Amino acid sequence: TDADQSKPEAAAGVSSAMAARNVLQTYDVTEITPKQLTEMIQRLFDVGVITQQELEQLAAIRLDLDLAGIDPDESIDLLQFYHQKVADLHRRRSDVAAVPDALRRRLDWIEKFALVQAASGPAGVDSTV
Repeated sequence: TDADQSKPEAAAGVSSAMAARNVLQTYDVTEITPKQLTEMIQRLFDVGVITQQELEQLAAIRLDLDLAGIDPDESIDLLQFYHQKVADLHRRRSDVAAVPDALRRRLDWIEKFALVQAASGPAGVDSTV
């Protein structure tokens, strides 16, 4: 039946989410070095959470950091880095909607990672206990 066929897909989705959480909880995109970012992206790819194309999109983040002169071992807040890039772009352009798709996608990735990390870190544990 259709229900029987969707069970393996649902299990694969849960497994993938757990694999992503296991990798992401090791890192903090608000305090990460370019070297750690590269490791995190590679681990996400190795466990099958992201595709080759997504790996390449995420590798562009490392390139942005390199172009900004960030040392491979220097800790950086990627959320702040990309929010600043968007803000700078808005200041230079009158067209507020003109944030390039590639920049928007990079910020989206970082925001997703930050959400997962916040939910799986100590602050994500139910504090009402």
